[in-house]
Amino acid sequence: MTTNLAKCINSVLMGAWSLLVYSLVKTTFERTKDRFVEPGTKAKCMLRVSHLYPEHIIALLRKNEEQYAMCHVQRYEKQSLEFDV
Repeated sequence: MTTNLAKCINSVLMGAWSLLVYSLVKTTFERTKDRFVEPGTKAKCMLRVSHLYPEHIIALLRKNEEQYAMCHVQRYEKQSLEFDV
């Protein structure tokens, strides 16, 4: 049985299983840094300039807002809380 941690480690080490120990440790360090340190630094910079969400998420929210601006929701059965859009 595997766990999510095992799957995570396997994805980080993909293709590095046949390397020497030094190369394996170096590859693990570099890939872990790429997945955690750099996105964390980017997130800190975004928060510093008061951005709550990444730009691609804001673009998706705006797109969805434009698409569904004409939708109207009505509650038509109070007991079962069923709605009509």
